[in-house]
Amino acid sequence: LSYELTPNIYSLIYGEDYLEDSENTNVYNDGLVATNFFAKSKTNYSEAYGILGFYPVGYSLNDIAGKKYIENSGALDFTMPSVLQDLGYTTSYVHSNEISFYDRDKTHSNLGFDVVVGKDTIKDSAGNNIYSGDELWWEHWDAEGDFARNAIDYIIPTDYNEDTGENENTDPFYTFYLTVSSHGEYAYNENEGDCVKYMYYVIYGEDDCIQDKNGDWVLDPDKSEEDLTYTEWYSNVLKNYADPESDLYDPDLSDELLYYMCGVMGTDEAIGVIIDELKTRGLYDNTTLLLYSDHYSYYSSLSNRMKGIDNDSDRYIELNKIPMIISSPGLRNLNESNKSNQDALLYTWNDRFCSAYDIIPTLFDLLGISFNENMY
Repeated sequence: LSYELTPNIYSLIYGEDYLEDSENTNVYNDGLVATNFFAKSKTNYSEAYGILGFYPVGYSLNDIAGKKYIENSGALDFTMPSVLQDLGYTTSYVHSNEISFYDRDKTHSNLGFDVVVGKDTIKDSAGNNIYSGDELWWEHWDAEGDFARNAIDYIIPTDYNEDTGENENTDPFYTFYLTVSSHGEYAYNENEGDCVKYMYYVIYGEDDCIQDKNGDWVLDPDKSEEDLTYTEWYSNVLKNYADPESDLYDPDLSDELLYYMCGVMGTDEAIGVIIDELKTRGLYDNTTLLLYSDHYSYYSSLSNRMKGIDNDSDRYIELNKIPMIISSPGLRNLNESNKSNQDALLYTWNDRFCSAYDIIPTLFDLLGISFNENMY
């Protein structure tokens, strides 16, 4: 993680004032960073935990959320979107892959979402599909930031008037946005939008790159090879994994980390798109953001090799440690009021063991919503 390559995630973790504090002695962010958040499960399970709050053993999400099951029992009124829907929230599910993957088109409308859209179904202002044909291949990762811009009115479902700068629809909203740009496999492919867009930026940084007419970062033609310098992040990758003298020597891993960072930068760009739009619409100071990863980087055993863990045994719990960040007005105000109190760090960095099972109770608590603790 670096401010240069992932400024939006970095600022959520360390706070926007981090760079102004040269001693880094008094770091307070806009919420909470969970430093011991774990996930052994894969995508659809971790996603289900964040929507249902639990996962019945022996059933797929499609079994649980099948249309017939819901019509007969009405049993899914406990999901996060269902609870918020009953409280007057607009609820949306947005996925930057085809919405039919894992049958999300059949299940998620039954989980309490008013709107369920994927890369293949989001439309422009004229009602036409934005992505089609080759753009919908599994291997074709468009730049996540570009997707977020195209899907922004689904992600932030308010009737925003750009002429007046006012929101004409003031209903609260809840959106579950699942990204794919930082998902494996971590190998360069000409169709992978974020690899194309960010590869030179990751290697050389902003000082040695410019953006072309497509928004892709390319080497500055006015720079000579002698003038180019690696970013600190990439220098560390080369030092640790591309140097034959290193105990961690793994030249293939150095390439995969490069492409992985490109995807992470695409996710960071999407986060920035959302934050900027929330601020433009005057909603940021009243919005809670929660970011979590659904699983560790198991493709190509990326995490194993980076952490020096040979296998996936449950004994190696560190393999499954993943990011989780909350930015919330309530936590923001709490941190601000406690800046003079060193105990305030308790609210900024939380090292308690937690997982995706904790997401719904935590959000309900932050939003002041009473809930049955036995349900989640």
